[in-house]
Amino acid sequence: MNTAYQSLCARLMMAGVPDARFDAVQLYKFVTGRDPRLDNGPTPDEASSLRVLGERRAAREPLQYLLGEWDFMDFTLKVGRGVLCPRADSEVVCEAAIELLKDAEAPVVYDLCAGTGCLGLGIARHLPGAAVTCVEKSADAWPYLTANVAGTGVQAVQDDIFTYYNRLPSGGADLIISNPPYLTAEEMAHLMPETAREPAMALDGGADGLDFYRLLTAHYRDALRPGGWLVLEIGCAQAADVLNELPLYVNQKASATVAEMETLARKVPGLALIVVDYLGKISPGDRGRISSRYDYTTEISGAIKTLARRFRVPVLTLAQLNRESEARQDHRPQLSDLRDTGAIE
Repeated sequence: MNTAYQSLCARLMMAGVPDARFDAVQLYKFVTGRDPRLDNGPTPDEASSLRVLGERRAAREPLQYLLGEWDFMDFTLKVGRGVLCPRADSEVVCEAAIELLKDAEAPVVYDLCAGTGCLGLGIARHLPGAAVTCVEKSADAWPYLTANVAGTGVQAVQDDIFTYYNRLPSGGADLIISNPPYLTAEEMAHLMPETAREPAMALDGGADGLDFYRLLTAHYRDALRPGGWLVLEIGCAQAADVLNELPLYVNQKASATVAEMETLARKVPGLALIVVDYLGKISPGDRGRISSRYDYTTEISGAIKTLARRFRVPVLTLAQLNRESEARQDHRPQLSDLRDTGAIE
């Protein structure tokens, strides 16, 4: 029996670590390069390193920080203290952007509040012709962003999005994507222990959590070309509040036809934005899947694009996440573990 592994599991469980056994496996593999379930035990040096990492995890330091990297979609990102951990939930937002741009030739994309660069890099990886720029203000997150974009063709810019729009050409972007800080002051006061170790700059959205949405919807519209897309990740209960920040909008369901949408749009003089509100929900049972699922159809994409071009307006797409999946730290199994268990080929 691997007593070191069993002891590590027990230590993490006693500390209240979610998914303690999964974390113990990851830490053991990280230190030894071997699966603890098939190993007789660590060497003395390995055991010493394992105890140190085990205590750090028991103190609720994020597993991602201890491992120094984490999978997002089908690639791996460098992570560590000072940058927001990439989560499987955000894959929904990235997949939506990829779907919207799949027919575009050499689209221009900006990833604002980029952090690790996961959203911009996901788009660039699946749309090689895209010109992607990741914008991040934090000096602590900057080294991770530059390391992740190195050799990918994605450009990294260190700047403040509260003024960066002044330096963007009018109508030059096909899509702007962002996972901005969106926690309220009340939520910031009651964070999960792991989330409390992540940078407040990447989490705090102001008193009502909407500061960045006000900025993005008010100041980045002009940077989009006619029919361009503004794709935002929002909190699980923020859809109505974000929509209320827009001066005028039309909220359509996936069953709406172009004609129906056009009729509604004509009833709104000076229409500023068309809003597609769809749900990108990840249930606990979906955790560990390679591809996130969302209720989105190519038919509505085509209808929205047609109407957007006709009325020459940008479009705001909301990916609304469910509370369970964003309330706790994501512990998505790495790709190698999924292969080991037969979850994927």
